[in-house]
Amino acid sequence: MAPLLSLGLAPLILLASPGVASAYDHIQCKQTTDGSPIPGTGAAPRSTFTVTQQASNTWQDWVWRGGPKLTFRCSWEVPQCTYAWTKTKSTSWSLEVGLKLPDIKGFGLSPTGQRTMSTTTSYTWTIYMKPGQFAEPIQVVDRRWRSGDVHGAWVSDHRACGVSAEEYYWDPNYYVGQWSDNIAADGGYGTYNVWS
Repeated sequence: MAPLLSLGLAPLILLASPGVASAYDHIQCKQTTDGSPIPGTGAAPRSTFTVTQQASNTWQDWVWRGGPKLTFRCSWEVPQCTYAWTKTKSTSWSLEVGLKLPDIKGFGLSPTGQRTMSTTTSYTWTIYMKPGQFAEPIQVVDRRWRSGDVHGAWVSDHRACGVSAEEYYWDPNYYVGQWSDNIAADGGYGTYNVWS
């Protein structure tokens, strides 16, 4: 993977699930051992995810590179080289569609998810190289970091409602923690890595 570029973080407006009007609209009896808050992840009401920061810059994720077997070197004996790999390459890569969530009891789901994407490139264009330079075909996905806050959880009022169970009410404003992810800023593309 290529090195991470410097990130400039800028405030952003939220992307959220629908909220709930009143904290006491929903009351449920839930099994508990310590009365910890339980984020809403199933049927409504659900916790709200707000984007608070997004990197102004993207970073390059090299999802495929030709490597030594596909590296071309321009001879020192010529003033200039032209090079085209002239082949087509398809590469599958993962797009992170889930979230990295805080380690909080009760989420009850896998915090991250992956969706498989694919990039196909026909390397038919020509590049110009100086004597002694190397070139290899690569495929790149530009990615962007995001982070934000999670609000909304079932909160115990510590009233017993059964064996090892307490009454929980839904508080849409309860601060659960922070989340982060990285998203693909484009669908991926092919190019050449050229170095001396």
